Amino acid sequence: MTTVTVRRQVPAAPIDVWRRLVDIERLVVDDHTLDLIDLEGQGDLHPGARAVVSRRHGLRLTTYDVRVLDSLPVRMLCLGVIVGKEAWLVEAHLRPAADGGTELLVAADLDPARTPHAVLRGLTRPLDLGLYHQVSDLIARWIGHTTDLVAVR
Repeated sequence: MTTVTVRRQVPAAPIDVWRRLVDIERLVVDDHTLDLIDLEGQGDLHPGARAVVSRRHGLRLTTYDVRVLDSLPVRMLCLGVIVGKEAWLVEAHLRPAADGGTELLVAADLDPARTPHAVLRGLTRPLDLGLYHQVSDLIARWIGHTTDLVAVR
C-alpha cells in the first residue's frame, strides 16, 4: 500500500480544471489548514519551481516540499513531494471527456528515483501509515478543491 490514486470526472473544460489544479496560492487561501511557507518561481510550472506548504492537523504540523519535475500545460503535471523522510512522485493527468468535461487522474507513489531502496525497505519495514495518510489527505484536498471550485463556476 504505497500508491494513492484519485480519479474524477469533472464537468468543466480541461483548461478550467488545469487553472484550478495549478493555483497553489488559491488552494492555501481556501483551505485554512494549509499555509504557503515558500514559493520559488512565482508559481511558474517550469521544472525546478518549488513550493513549501505546511498543514496543521491536531497537534501535528506536516511540511510538504513540492517541486515541479515536468509539465505539459492542460495535460500533465509531475511533482516531487518530500514529506518527512519519504519522497513521493505525484502525477496528474487531464484528458478531455466526450461530454466536454475532463477526466482527471492523480497518482502518487514513493519515488524510487529519490528513494532507490524504497521498494526494498517496504518489504522489510511497514510503511509509515501516518505519512501515507497525510499524502493521501493532501491529494484529496487538492483534487477536491480543484473539482469543487470548477463545478461551482
